[in-house]
Amino acid sequence: MQSIWRGWRFGICWVAMASLLSSSNCNSIWEPFLVNRCPNGDACGLDMVGSGSSDLPSRGASDSAGMPPALFGPATNFPVESGPNSVAVGDFNRDMKLDLAVANVNSDNVSVLLGNGLGGFGAAVNFPVGSSPNSVVVGDFNGDLKLDLVSANTRSNNVSVLLGNGLGGFAAASNFPVGSLPSSVAVGDFNSDLKPDLAIANFQSNNVSVLLGNGTGGFGTATNFPVIGLLWQVAVGDFNRDLKPDLTVANGNSGNVSVLLGNGTGGFGTATNFPVGTYADSVAVGDFNGDLKPDLAVANRFNVDVLLGNGAGSFDVATNFPVGDENRWVAVGDFDGDLKPDLAVAVASSRASSQNSIGVLLGNGAGGFGAATYFPVGTSPFSVAVGDFNGDLNPDVAVANGNSGNVSVLLNQSP
Repeated sequence: MQSIWRGWRFGICWVAMASLLSSSNCNSIWEPFLVNRCPNGDACGLDMVGSGSSDLPSRGASDSAGMPPALFGPATNFPVESGPNSVAVGDFNRDMKLDLAVANVNSDNVSVLLGNGLGGFGAAVNFPVGSSPNSVVVGDFNGDLKLDLVSANTRSNNVSVLLGNGLGGFAAASNFPVGSLPSSVAVGDFNSDLKPDLAIANFQSNNVSVLLGNGTGGFGTATNFPVIGLLWQVAVGDFNRDLKPDLTVANGNSGNVSVLLGNGTGGFGTATNFPVGTYADSVAVGDFNGDLKPDLAVANRFNVDVLLGNGAGSFDVATNFPVGDENRWVAVGDFDGDLKPDLAVAVASSRASSQNSIGVLLGNGAGGFGAATYFPVGTSPFSVAVGDFNGDLNPDVAVANGNSGNVSVLLNQSP
């Protein structure tokens, strides 16, 4: 493995508000209302919005000269350890201000940076995990209403669970075996017992490991479900609307994204594959056309593919939207305040116009997206997380920069 660890991905979610549970790293699904999924998989917050009738954003729109929207200010960089490949958002010290957790693949630890509520973050405090953590997610795994962390550790073939103390600190890691070279971890309640479980994409063993949680911070033996390809990232959504969480996986070199429908008892059906671009690196879930059916956005080498869902577990043919090249991560948020979900893409491009940046594509609410606008960040951005870091109710972004040892924070400047 190279020091940059090109291509390793992780699971994140969009975070809008700095509350204990709705700000945790769970699965937010865009519908006419934004459903914030609690760590146990239930809806723990509903932000009511309207679908709107105009395809033009209500704020942050292009000016009369045709200039792109000034959505974000310049990046502020915060140092972490070596090889930050994954960033997640949560309120770890319960002060109603969002904090950051960063998985450092070259340092075998997770950095926690406490937010000041004004867009700044304190010095990183590091917590050891397994070997080469490539992904970090947030949830309440022992039911004490204090946020915990889980990292997927690529070289030790396990996940580390760190239980939070509610003051910004974490206990020593407990490790649970998974498949070979785990690249991504996501959280959901897969057996309907109101206790958060884990799904892990295993790059080398070509499967997804599911570990059922016991509600006290422990997890059972992994059950593995095969998926074709080199698995980069796993995400959770209810794709057939049966109120049972399903899985979607970005399959790297296979050029497709897989969907595994859940049975609500911890099992999943055979993977169904949907073609996307030449190399599927990352997948995010959202309702991009306002029909209450979850859709998919997939980052690949040269564009973002959007697949509209039919609400029965299947998806239409992908529509491609250009974004630089070497697109490593896609995240969802309403960045221009028009109540239509937009996309933010981590771009590690060779092109001068988009190199080391995030590309933002504004959605029209009908499943389409405008041309990308680029905002510079650190070197080799690997991932993007979304949250309101300065308390103005506008979503900001945090970017883990794999080769510059820092996290870039960009504050939303929309009116």
